[in-house]
Amino acid sequence: MRIEIAEAWDSLLLAQVIRGSVLITQSILIKYIILPSLIIVKNISRMLLFQFPEWSEDLTDWNREMHVKWTYNGVQLSETEFPKNWLTDGIQIKILFPFCLKPWHRFKLQPSHKDPMKKKKGQKNDFFFLTVWGMETELPFGSLRKRRSFFEPIFKELKK
Repeated sequence: MRIEIAEAWDSLLLAQVIRGSVLITQSILIKYIILPSLIIVKNISRMLLFQFPEWSEDLTDWNREMHVKWTYNGVQLSETEFPKNWLTDGIQIKILFPFCLKPWHRFKLQPSHKDPMKKKKGQKNDFFFLTVWGMETELPFGSLRKRRSFFEPIFKELKK
């Protein structure tokens, strides 16, 4: 399925120009407009509900998110570097440490002997690829990944 989608993009005239432009636009919208807006709304809502705002925790999590450019063929570049001829050859955007807005932060002391980069068995990746629809996928042109709902932890707490 992934190969057919990639081939469909390759067969269209100016497809890589359109796809690359849309990916860059999606990346900027998500990172610098949508996510900061959600942080503002969340923390103002917390203040209206007489709860302590979590500006610093949310901004720290948001600053960890990185949008790394990749060539269409899978060569990693950087957050700021663009591949040569990216408009005609194509581009991928991989989002590292994706920001997930939490209704509240719980402070847990982490034992110092644990390796924070080591993954637990069954743990999800700390990255995904951006699609032209602004969705996320674990592989370029792969199937869409379901994102955890902001309200999921709230409903879980209400059930207790």
